[in-house]
Amino acid sequence: MRTLLLVVLGGGLVVFLFVRNGGEEPAVNAASADGVMITEESGAVQPGTTDAQQSPDSSAEKPQENPAETAPLAAQPAAEAPAALQQPAAVPDAPGDERDLARVLAHGPQSVANWLSERPSLERSARGQYASALAMALTGRSEAALALGAQLAEKGGISSAELDALKALAMPQENRPVAASSSAPSALAHAALIARSVESARAALAAGDYARTVRGFSGALRGELEAPWPAEIALLAEWSEALRKAQAQYQWSPRAAWPALEIPVQNGDSLIAIRKRALAQSQGLTTCTGLIAKANGLRNEGAIHPGMKLRIPTEKPHVLVDLDARWMLFFLGENVVCSYPVGIGRQGSETPVGTYKVGEKTSEPTWFPPGAAPVPFNDPRNPLGTRWMAWQSEAGVNTSLGFHGTREPSSIGQQGSEGCIRLLNSDVEELFELLPRGTEVRVQP
Repeated sequence: MRTLLLVVLGGGLVVFLFVRNGGEEPAVNAASADGVMITEESGAVQPGTTDAQQSPDSSAEKPQENPAETAPLAAQPAAEAPAALQQPAAVPDAPGDERDLARVLAHGPQSVANWLSERPSLERSARGQYASALAMALTGRSEAALALGAQLAEKGGISSAELDALKALAMPQENRPVAASSSAPSALAHAALIARSVESARAALAAGDYARTVRGFSGALRGELEAPWPAEIALLAEWSEALRKAQAQYQWSPRAAWPALEIPVQNGDSLIAIRKRALAQSQGLTTCTGLIAKANGLRNEGAIHPGMKLRIPTEKPHVLVDLDARWMLFFLGENVVCSYPVGIGRQGSETPVGTYKVGEKTSEPTWFPPGAAPVPFNDPRNPLGTRWMAWQSEAGVNTSLGFHGTREPSSIGQQGSEGCIRLLNSDVEELFELLPRGTEVRVQP
C-alpha cells in the first residue's frame, strides 16, 4: 500500500475465525463454476464437506501515537511504501468532537472553518488548529498551512507523523501522491487523505486519466470504510458510480496499462485452456474465466481466435465486507473494481467477523434448509436469489455462509439474513462472473 510519508504506529489486526453452525442459508450442495461459460476448472479451491466450525471472535490492537516532536515545516516529497495486500493498520480513534471534525474534513474541507467557529474551545485547541491547517492545504492555501503547522510544531500536541502528513498535503499539485490506502497516524490525517483522494480522482476523471481516477476513488472508498466515523452511504454510492465509469476505460479495457500476463491464443483454445496456461506460468495467480473475459472485452468464449493475445490480470483479488456500513469492495491489488451495498445478518444471527475464502459457486441455486426438504430456485421460499458463492474457512472447510442474491431488494442495506451477505441480483450476477474461487474475503465490524 502507499502512504504519504506517514508513520503508522502499533500492531496490526489479529483475526480469529468465527462461523455459525446451521442457519437459514447453508452452503448449496450443487456443482460449482468460476463463471457461466464453464462447468469445471482445474486449479480452483475445492469446497470442503463439513458444516461450519466455531472459533473465537476476532479482536484487534490499535496503534498508539508517538508524542509530538517539534521541527520546522517545509513541503518535502513524500515517500511511497511498497504495495501490499496485508490488512491496513487500524485508524486511531479520537474523542467524539475530534471524530466529528475529522468527518467534516473528509467530506468537505471548505466547511471546516465554519464548523469550528461554532465550537470555540476546539477551534483554539492544538487539534482544532491542526484540522484548520489540513483544510488550508486541501483548499490550496499551502503557505498558510505550513506556517500554522510550524507554530503547532513549536507548541506541541501534534505528533511528528501528523506534521509529516501536513507537509505531504501541502506539496505542489504536480508532485502530490494519491493515497491508495487508509494508513494514517490519526483520524484527522486519515480524513485529509480521503479528501485529497477524492479531489485527485475528480480532477483525473475530468482530464481522462482513468488510472489515477481509479486509484483516487479506490483510496477514498477504502478510507471511508476504515474511518472511525460512520460511513456516509450517499458518498460511497457516488464514488462507486464514478469508479465504475473509470474502470470501464481502465481495468475493463485491454488497451489500458494495468498489470497483466499475456497469453497467445492457439488453435483449439478455450478460456479454460487459457486460464490453465496462465496458472502454470504465474505461481500464486488467482483468476477465473469470467475475469479474463471481462478484462479483454470478450462477450463470450467464441470471441477468441488463434493469433489473439489475451491479457490476464495478475494483481491478487480480495474482498472487504464492512458490516457497519453494509458495503463491500472487490479489489484487484489495491484498486477497487466493484463496489456494492449489501444486506447483512439480522440481530441474533449476525454475520461473523473473520477471514474466509470463496468456495463453490452456483447459478440458480437450490436452498437446502436444515432439517427440511430442498427448496428449488424460483420458489418464493428460497432466499438465495439468482447466484450463490459459498465461503470456506481459511483451512478450506465449508461454512453455512456466502454471498447470494435476494428476492427482496429492500433488504439491501438492512439486517435481514441469517448471517450471509445479500446483494441485488444484478450485482451478485456481475460478481459471480468476476470473483475467482479461493479469493480471500475479510469481514470487518
